[in-house]
Formats: sequence, structure tokens, C-alpha cells
Amino acid sequence: MVEMKRVLFLTDFSPEATGALSYAWELTQKFGGRLSLLHVIVDPTSKLYQMTSGDYHAMDKNAQEKAREWLTKIHREELGNAPNCETLVERGELFEHVLHAVREHHIDMIALSA
Repeated sequence: MVEMKRVLFLTDFSPEATGALSYAWELTQKFGGRLSLLHVIVDPTSKLYQMTSGDYHAMDKNAQEKAREWLTKIHREELGNAPNCETLVERGELFEHVLHAVREHHIDMIALSA
């Protein structure tokens, strides 16, 4: 059996992502591994981040703060502040940052919702 010691959970904070989080966390616990929660900010002007007007740099800063806040909340509320979990926020192209996280954190599996 292949062990999934390092799992990357990629989220857009949609309700559908919850199912993928549960699956990723189950695998992490089953194999005694590590879970990385990743959100990539592709467009900091998106309505997702709740600030749709103003200076671009302020919107970018807001998007980063919101993403960190929401990942921290997932870590705390859904995963009980588990020590084998980390949160990652990146800005830019989605594919580029997912590949970077896979290489940098030696990821065995990516979990995401469809």
C-alpha cells in the first residue's frame, strides 16, 4: 500500500471544499502524516475577499489577510489546531504555486473539490 505521508489540501473556501478536507485529514491521520492547507490568491480583487473597491495594494493586502484568517479558522475549528498541519497562502498563478508547494513540501497527494 502506498503511504500518503504528506497531503496538500487546496481550497477556494467554497462549501464543496469541506468534503475534500475531510478526506485529506482522514488520510493524514491514517498514515501519521502532515497536512498542508493551501489557498492561492489569483485575483485579489475578487468578491471572495469582501473588498471590491479601492487601491489595488490595499485589496491585495486584504485578500492575504482574509485567506490567512480563514485558513487559521479551518485549522482551529475543523482540525483542532493539530500540530501536524500547516497553512500556506500564495499569490499568483494557481498551477505554478501548487507545483511549488508539491516540490517544496514533498507532497504525496493533492486533495481538492471538483
